[in-house]
Amino acid sequence: MSMTGNPEQWREPFPENEIPFILMAVLRCMADERKKSPEEHENPISIRLWKRLRNDLDLRQRPILPLPEVWEINENAPKGSVGCLDIGFIYSTGISHPWPIFAIEAKRLHVEFPSGWKSLVSDYVTSNTLKSVEQEQGMMCFVSGRYSQGLRAGAMLGYVFDGDVSNARKSIAITIKKHSTKLRTNGKLCESRIVPSQSGILESRHQSSGGNGGHSHSFTIYHLLVAI
Repeated sequence: MSMTGNPEQWREPFPENEIPFILMAVLRCMADERKKSPEEHENPISIRLWKRLRNDLDLRQRPILPLPEVWEINENAPKGSVGCLDIGFIYSTGISHPWPIFAIEAKRLHVEFPSGWKSLVSDYVTSNTLKSVEQEQGMMCFVSGRYSQGLRAGAMLGYVFDGDVSNARKSIAITIKKHSTKLRTNGKLCESRIVPSQSGILESRHQSSGGNGGHSHSFTIYHLLVAI
């Protein structure tokens, strides 16, 4: 494998057989986690999750290290950074660098603000603004290639503030279908094939645009929705 030029072109995909250990660890660690205030931002929640993940007994037996707020870097861009992963899981491949990474992007859902209740599902799926695709948030971070250079999978984590996970799941499915062209997907949100059927973890499949000089490739987004 050539190790010249942009290292993101030869970063190995994260091993799929290790992903279920991460997804199930997230569900375990979030089982009794609760928001500290009605409008708490997702960042401090993700930090508390990370603290639990690093002490999760099952995850500690894997060659995986969870890290909070990991910056993705485009070495060919003037400003360098392309975004900050809420939680990144580094997989050790020994002396082969860079190590593969599995990214989780977290978003709040169903939040009660002083101005009223907001679903925030559009922020989870695609911010649907006048910004360029590369500046969009949520699932578009993966589809645009910002968080998927050389990789084949990532995860979205929805913190459902009102506890109605079922309704949040339905709204996300409808919004994904509505924006299927932009999301480069067939519009289907289905039960994940790599985890136990009763886990509640879903997945959607996309064609990543590559981004930052990368190549277009298939990409799976796993969806974890937790009541908080």
